[in-house]
Amino acid sequence: MYRHVLLVVSALLCNALSGCFDAYAQSVGIGSTQFVPKNTLDVNGSMAIGTYAGIFSAPAGTSLIISNNVGIGTDAPVAQLHTTGTVRFANYTNGLLSVDGSGNLVVGSTIYGWLTTGNTGTTAGTNFIGTTDLKDFIFKTGGSASANERMRILSSGNVGIGTTTPAQLLDVGGNIQSIASTVNTPIQLSLTAGMPYMESIYVKGRFLYGVNNGSPGQLYVIDVTNPAAPVLDATLNYGQKNRFVQVFAQYAYITSENEGDLAIVDVSNPKNPIGVSDTYLGGGDIRKLIVQGHYVYIANHDGSIYIVDVSNPASPLIVSNTTEPLGNPMDVVVQGKYLYIADDGSGLVIMDISNPAVVTTVGILTLSGTAPVTIYMTGHYAYVGDLNTGNVLIIDVSNVTAPVQVATVNVGSYVQRITCSGRYLYTSGANFDIVDISTPASPVVMYSTVTNNYTGICGEGRYIYCQDANNDLLIYDIKGIEVSGIKSAMGDFGQLQVQNDITALGTIQATSGISVGAGGLFSSGGIGTSGLTTLNGGLSLERRTTATNYTVLATDYYIGVTNTSSARIITLPASAASGNGKVVIIKDESGGAGGNNITVAGNGTDQIDGASSKTINSNYGSLRLICSGTGWFSY
Repeated sequence: MYRHVLLVVSALLCNALSGCFDAYAQSVGIGSTQFVPKNTLDVNGSMAIGTYAGIFSAPAGTSLIISNNVGIGTDAPVAQLHTTGTVRFANYTNGLLSVDGSGNLVVGSTIYGWLTTGNTGTTAGTNFIGTTDLKDFIFKTGGSASANERMRILSSGNVGIGTTTPAQLLDVGGNIQSIASTVNTPIQLSLTAGMPYMESIYVKGRFLYGVNNGSPGQLYVIDVTNPAAPVLDATLNYGQKNRFVQVFAQYAYITSENEGDLAIVDVSNPKNPIGVSDTYLGGGDIRKLIVQGHYVYIANHDGSIYIVDVSNPASPLIVSNTTEPLGNPMDVVVQGKYLYIADDGSGLVIMDISNPAVVTTVGILTLSGTAPVTIYMTGHYAYVGDLNTGNVLIIDVSNVTAPVQVATVNVGSYVQRITCSGRYLYTSGANFDIVDISTPASPVVMYSTVTNNYTGICGEGRYIYCQDANNDLLIYDIKGIEVSGIKSAMGDFGQLQVQNDITALGTIQATSGISVGAGGLFSSGGIGTSGLTTLNGGLSLERRTTATNYTVLATDYYIGVTNTSSARIITLPASAASGNGKVVIIKDESGGAGGNNITVAGNGTDQIDGASSKTINSNYGSLRLICSGTGWFSY
């Protein structure tokens, strides 16, 4: 009876309220009489909850507007939508949740946000990280404080690291360090098969020069402008059984195996090399050479060092042939006034070559049980390769009279050649190895790969060039930095190679020394040295001539008087302005000073040997003077 009463009441309520109430199921339906509510509350229409009720109308359709926070799984929501569980979107197993340009929450494959785990389906030019207005793009770490800014890209495109006002495309307010790490490997740009066999290679500019030990010997010139595609440009039959090549200025210098020859080739036009001379040195198993100034230093494995004057390349002149205390010289290198020799019989031998005609031994380091075959110098360290063990011996030669071995590093079963670039040493032989020698006493092998018997290796700029026994030419990119221009307040370089000019607005300071090639050294000002200056070549000085009376300039050195048809007066510059040590030479070049004397007068109250003047009164006579800063003295 009770159930029938509830059903009657439910029917009356459904008709009266345009809804249904199932009293038996304790369910309420609002908005239609056409359905029986399946839930505690079913609403077919819009709803307003909270302070919106009775004030705002929900949008047309089935909607819900709520004025307060909504909690799902919590009775204390602290946000407009607060859930303590998960949110699931049906039918989008791998969908992306993002916000579109209108602020809508979207699930789908279209990317409206940028994922920190990576993104797919991006369109270049449409999807990007950055700003859409003329505002700077700023990167920070550790918080939003201005002190946490790490990098900034201005709206102009300038990038600043360590500065908020970059003035260039890249402006770094600190140091830049470019080094290889233990995980970096050189990039092999090319392996050019079918190249001629080359016993030795040398790179200068955009050309590689190689020689073979055939008969006749050959010089090959290979264009490496594009390191990924080297091209054999020229071949010259010249010399006999060529073993080693070095290019200096416009000439290639080539030694010959077992023939005792030095060949010189003009490579001013690399595509058309021309033989200049092929000089017999007197026999011997000639190995490697080094060119310094107008001298060539040659290792003769039969037990001597040849020093050859090549100031006239068409007619080289043997200056000396030194034997003691050498056993079997294999390789040589020059640094300053010393010649360093890798000697298969004696070890490391150091010779003083300040007088090339009279060479003296100053230091020897015996390397027992080794076969030194190659040597490279950088700083005050010598790196000697051992053919027998595959070790590189690192030797401190800061005291040339007592060199000290500080470390040994193994780079395979044997070593053929060594070269260096910056803080790294590169070896060829059984392996191609890269060794970090930034701390010479603790070398670290950073890369090693087994090779097909690399016979030659050399470095130029950011590239290392190798030749193997299969006649393959391999070129590696060692990941240097190559820029068209750089402006730096300070730089620390292991090695700096400049293709054209260096313009220094300040001072250039070289700790170890400066080696100048055939172009020479020019200074528009003075050159000062605090130690002994040794010249292996000649000295050319400006010669000033005058046919009349003349006042010597502060920049003058030699004054030649070419006309003594009447007496002449040469006035010296003020001693105070000339300074201590200034030298002036006055010479009668006319041959007539015996009849019409040349008077050399001090400036103002300056005296010469205690008198106001000195006289040249003999034909072709001369007067050499040195300034004390307060007067002049003849000497």
